[in-house]
Amino acid sequence: MKKTFLVEYEEGRKNYGGFAPDVPGCISLGDTLDEIKANLAEALQFYMETVVELGSPIPVPTNSTVTAPIEGETDPKVTYVFEHLTVNIPKPRLSIVKRVITKRRTLQAA
Repeated sequence: MKKTFLVEYEEGRKNYGGFAPDVPGCISLGDTLDEIKANLAEALQFYMETVVELGSPIPVPTNSTVTAPIEGETDPKVTYVFEHLTVNIPKPRLSIVKRVITKRRTLQAA
């Protein structure tokens, strides 16, 4: 399965930062636009693998548009780039599914 998320890259004075608004806490930095794109793609992929491994819910892409400049941003040297990035969502391993189901049953019985 694949999901496509809106991502934002910001060119600051010294480097680039990037994040996906629908994936809380998943951010990255890089020295160039190409580097931040690769770093954020890797970070999003690792994030998805981790949530699947833990049996946590996968974020749902809801953002499809942005308003620029960002509210409150007054630095004219900051440049924004937006795009949609598609990541693979791995299938959960059977042992993980069994562990999550067992954990939920145990919690419900308590």
